[in-house]
Amino acid sequence: MLIIEGGQFLSIAGGIDEENPADAQSVYIRMKGGNVRGSIYGAAAFAAASGDRKFVITGGKVHGWVAGGCNGTDDNQSGGTLASDTYLYIGGNAEINSDGSTTPINISLGGNVFGAGSGNANQPVTGQVNSTNVIIADDAFVERNVYGGGNLGYSLETANVTVKGGKVFGKVFGGSNQKQGNEVVVTMTGGMVREGGFGGSNVTGTISGNVTMNILG
Repeated sequence: MLIIEGGQFLSIAGGIDEENPADAQSVYIRMKGGNVRGSIYGAAAFAAASGDRKFVITGGKVHGWVAGGCNGTDDNQSGGTLASDTYLYIGGNAEINSDGSTTPINISLGGNVFGAGSGNANQPVTGQVNSTNVIIADDAFVERNVYGGGNLGYSLETANVTVKGGKVFGKVFGGSNQKQGNEVVVTMTGGMVREGGFGGSNVTGTISGNVTMNILG
């Protein structure tokens, strides 16, 4: 478990290569304050990992992006899979906000939330996770988009996205930005999404399973 209550950070990685997946343990990151200039990601930079990833971010500011899976920094590595589930809760008065920066961190723009990994265009499975659960709540602020999948990563099983508070100044996607997905469930019971909600992917990618969208209240 990592608890962040203040201070300055560059980036935070939630895992390293796991030699024996049977021994894998879950990773829990709890952020209540502080300032992350880069990104927070749940698995390693590019190696395979195991064990569930749970982020609860209720304060502070992340200038980069948040991803439940791997970063995907190495073009020569075919790993980067997370053989487990992810849970991301962005609530309280947390900010995922690049302040308008158009300079990517690795391949992904800041201000985005990804349930899966950031991924890598040159490796087909990098950024893959099992199921994802992304929740936006309370008075949280997300500058750009929220994805059940990743940028170039994706959910192998079910991607769940719930908006029950907060403000998303971009869009909400059940799928990924540039990859495929399987089952998708998008639920909105409160909050504000400025530019629309979608069951599928953004730029490219198909959804092979069912898409369920619940817009309530």
